[in-house]
Amino acid sequence: MLRLLPLGDSITDGFSVPGGYRAPLFQLCTNAGYTVRFLGSQTNNGAPGIGNANHEGHSGFRIDEIASGLPGWLESVDDPDVILLLIGTND
Repeated sequence: MLRLLPLGDSITDGFSVPGGYRAPLFQLCTNAGYTVRFLGSQTNNGAPGIGNANHEGHSGFRIDEIASGLPGWLESVDDPDVILLLIGTND
């Protein structure tokens, strides 16, 4: 199982797009034969067919806000295999 932690701002959250980039990423990974589990404390904005809706996307957050939350968020999730970091849009 591939444990992915989507971490970042509104693009990670999927603001106004069901599942955000997580939905097509899930499909690409599963089509390639991977079993994917998303990690994170946020569960809003899921999409049909992506397994679970977990992520660590925070709409409107700047880089400094992501950085200050990072230690706690990393401590609160299972050890991820991959961290997908997408920040800087709000700076």
